[in-house]
Amino acid sequence: MSEETPAQPPAPDQPLPAPQVAPPQKPSLLEMARHAPVATLIIAINVVVFIVAERSGSTMENETLLRFGAVWRARVWEGQYWRLATAMFLHIGPIHLLSNGYYGFLISAQVERAIGGWRFLALYLLSGIAGSAVSVMGQDAVSAGASGAIFGLIGWQVMVARAYAGSFRAMWNDPAIRRQVTWIGAWFVIGLFAHFDNYAHAGGLAFGLLFTWALMAQPARRRSRMALALASVAALAALSLRPLPLLQESEGLLLKAYRTQDDPAALVALTEPLLASSHRYEAQRLRMHALLKLHRFQDTNDAASEVIAHDPKDARSYMVRGAARVALGDTAGTEADFQQALALDNSAWIRDTIAWYRNHQPK
Repeated sequence: MSEETPAQPPAPDQPLPAPQVAPPQKPSLLEMARHAPVATLIIAINVVVFIVAERSGSTMENETLLRFGAVWRARVWEGQYWRLATAMFLHIGPIHLLSNGYYGFLISAQVERAIGGWRFLALYLLSGIAGSAVSVMGQDAVSAGASGAIFGLIGWQVMVARAYAGSFRAMWNDPAIRRQVTWIGAWFVIGLFAHFDNYAHAGGLAFGLLFTWALMAQPARRRSRMALALASVAALAALSLRPLPLLQESEGLLLKAYRTQDDPAALVALTEPLLASSHRYEAQRLRMHALLKLHRFQDTNDAASEVIAHDPKDARSYMVRGAARVALGDTAGTEADFQQALALDNSAWIRDTIAWYRNHQPK
């Protein structure tokens, strides 16, 4: 009977075979949703709001966006402060919703699991409000989307990476982190050309960095740092509620003009300085109605003609110019303007107003 030769251990100069370990499986979206209920609820709200808005109109149009909570400085300055919060739950078109929804859920689930539902909710909502506030202060445009809130979560990622690395220099030396930070910078550059709301992105990112800096502090310092973070977002929100002194003087005059449309003389006086500013078009659009009420028909004709040159599809401008031309005795010009107004907008109000002016043409 032969004996079995026992297995020999490897020679000292031979490497040990690597253990066979199965790679960790990525959690499914369903598993992520189960462990991140707050993030899941936010995504669900975004989807529901989008569906309702699309059924009412088109989320690619400002009218629908404003009806469902988009942020715009003119409306915020009129007192609709709630738009600073509601804008983050509304998206502009399906691509915007899908991109923000997918990436936003991935990072939201990560942050919620790391810091808990309530802290995640505070970071998300306050970053969104900070983004909306900076957007209002920085641009005169209708804006919507969760990007400000998402960039707040990106701020959390950056601060956590910095904490693990020990310093910003060590963090930058990590290739994976360097790629992520480079991507953040590239996104701002792309936003300049793609007309993204970089103001909202910057506001959300800044608050996310500050909030996480406070959250990661030692207990003795955490309360004071968190108070500073909360005070910062409160200050941003407060500054966005009114035109900034000196910087937005023209916008302030325009807002007052909108509020005095029932007083044509006051409106004309308020908008006079705006004719030499970048808001000349908006001023003329307001002035043409006021000038018509004041029976300054030639000035009405000139203001409406300027608005039409800027926006040839503005039906009301043709109607107002036609009404002025009634008083100026330009029968051919009047009829041409009225026909163009009806071709662009055949609503009952336009039809009734034109019918009234036609009946009052000089015989």
